[in-house]
Amino acid sequence: MLNVNIWKNRSRERGAQPLGAGRGGDGRAERRHGRAGDAFRPRRDRVEILDERGAAALGKPRGKYYTLELASRFERGAESFPDAAAAVAELISRCAGDFGDNPVLIAALGNPDITPDALGSLAADHIIVTRHLKGEPGFEAFRATALCRTGVLGTTGVESARQIKTLCAELHPALVIAIDALAGSDLSRLCR
Repeated sequence: MLNVNIWKNRSRERGAQPLGAGRGGDGRAERRHGRAGDAFRPRRDRVEILDERGAAALGKPRGKYYTLELASRFERGAESFPDAAAAVAELISRCAGDFGDNPVLIAALGNPDITPDALGSLAADHIIVTRHLKGEPGFEAFRATALCRTGVLGTTGVESARQIKTLCAELHPALVIAIDALAGSDLSRLCR
């Protein structure tokens, strides 16, 4: 199963419905599935943590957390590909849409020389980087995007997180999208 996790910090928001009984925090939860009976349709989850009680209960800082789960046998040209691509586009648009003109930073993580860890590098080859083209004719409709291919500590000597934090301090992105083969926090998502 391919997981796309996107985090957006919105600490200025106030007021919401309870996340759920026994969870001990204020927030909202939403889950949408594809059509009934179709295991290859994307599943979307959204959790919003609105206060410190919610943050303590879930062990994450205040913000909005989105998870998109796609079928494990995901190939370009497959019947489910258009639905999956549309779901990813809708999720990114939802996250980046209300931050004005700030750029989106895409962090392509992993080791390009080791096939199971090369997802970030492989995806980076298909990303259109436009931050340097902002204001140029023909690029008015594009959102400013920047790409960081972090590599791995053994080849760069610098932790990926440090590289991303440094770029965030410089670029002030509206959103960071991390593409990583092992970005899931739930062990049941691995090897699927």
